Order: sequence, then structure tokens, then C-alpha cells
Amino acid sequence: MHWQVSRQNQSTYHFRRIGTTCTKPSLRAQLDFTFKIFWDKKLQAEHNCFLMSGAIGTGVAAIMHLGCIIFGAPWYRFFGAGEKMARLAESGSAIPATITLGIFLVLAFWSYCAFAGAGLVPKPPMLRLILIGIAAVYLIRGFLFPVLMKSMPGNSLMFWISSSVICIILGLTHLIGVKQSWAKLS
Repeated sequence: MHWQVSRQNQSTYHFRRIGTTCTKPSLRAQLDFTFKIFWDKKLQAEHNCFLMSGAIGTGVAAIMHLGCIIFGAPWYRFFGAGEKMARLAESGSAIPATITLGIFLVLAFWSYCAFAGAGLVPKPPMLRLILIGIAAVYLIRGFLFPVLMKSMPGNSLMFWISSSVICIILGLTHLIGVKQSWAKLS
């Protein structure tokens, strides 16, 4: 099954199944299109792969935070959020879920903004400034983990190292994406 994809405007794409009149693509066709962007030079010229990668990475992080809310203490422990958070979640406290929901909402917004910067969804106002801020927060969080680690001693060392490396990668991805799309983001 093959789909033809045509761009209607800045943020709308039209999928057409070749050989039929069906205009609603399957999820697989949409995913095929999304992944095609990474190796299709023409689509790369229209869409920023670094911002798309940052959006996907940030979206995955958001979903993982949502998973912690849904699955509770075992997920908090597995992802290294600290025994205190896990115990609070086990006791039924709303504190871990509230904190994690806040992080989820921020990450979901950041993911949307990166997709907007890549040209896949409508742009919010001040997108360039927002994306620079996202990159800065990721890089500051990634490089200042020794200072943050002292203020939150309940988290595991593995949590701090792995999350800091991920933040640095996402920060650089956003920063490179903003640099590449600077003129389009105004």
C-alpha cells in the first residue's frame, strides 16, 4: 500500500492512497511519511530534522512522565525519581502525581513547539524565543546536574547521569535546529 503525500499549506498535508479515492491515511502511512522525512532530501529542505528529533525525544520523555503517574511507585523507582517519591506515590499522596503532571505538561508543550519549528504544526507566537529557551533549559539542566544533585539527594546517580546526558543531547538538538531554521522561525 502506497500513499502520495502533498502539502496543502504551511501545516496541512493531504494523504492520497495511490490507485484509490480514499483520503484518510492509516496510522502506518502517517508514520511512514514521518520517517520518510529523515532520508528524503526534498522533505528535509521543508522540515528541520533536528527540531523533529528534539520534538520526538521530548514527546517520549513526556509520555514516560505520564507513565509514572499511571503506573505509580514501580515506575518512579525504575526511572530513579527517588525512594521518597515512590513512597509518596504508594501512600496515595497527590504530590508525586502533581509534580509529574506539571513536568508532563511542560514537556508536551515543548514537544509541540519543536514540531512547530520543524514546520509540521501551526506556530505559536514567539516561537524562536521559546525554542531558544527550551534549548537553554535543557543545556543548563544537563550541565548543572552536580549542583542539582546536592539539592535533591534522593535521586539515584544513574538517574542524574542518564537524564543529564539526555538533556544535553536534546538541548543541542534544539539549538542546532533553531540555528538551521532561524529565518523561518520569525
